[in-house]
Amino acid sequence: METKQILDLAVNALEDIKAENITVMNVEHLTELMSYVVVCTANSGTHAKALASHLELTAKRNMLTILGVEGEAKSDWVLVDLGDVVVHIMREETRQFYQLEKLWDIKPNSPKAL
Repeated sequence: METKQILDLAVNALEDIKAENITVMNVEHLTELMSYVVVCTANSGTHAKALASHLELTAKRNMLTILGVEGEAKSDWVLVDLGDVVVHIMREETRQFYQLEKLWDIKPNSPKAL
C-alpha cells in the first residue's frame, strides 16, 4: 500500500470513532524514519484506547504491518507506528503539554488538504 493510502486509512479510522483535532504533518523532508506524523485528541483514556484499537484493527484488515503500539496501558498518549505514518493519540492535557506540532516546527495541514 502506498504511503498516501496508509495516511488516508489512518485518518479515516480516527474519524470513524470521533477523534478530535486531527492534524497531519508531512515530515519526509525532516527525517528518513517516517513520512507523516498524525496527532489527534481523545476525550478520555477509554476513548484513546478505543481509537488505537480501531486503528490497529483497520490496519490489520488492510494487511498493514503495525511496527509498534506504545502507551495503551496508561492511555494519556498512545502511539501507533504504521511505518511511514506514525499516529499519536493524546488526551487534551497531554497534547497541550508536549505540543508535538511545535516540536516539528512546521505548519500542520488538515487531513483533507493532503
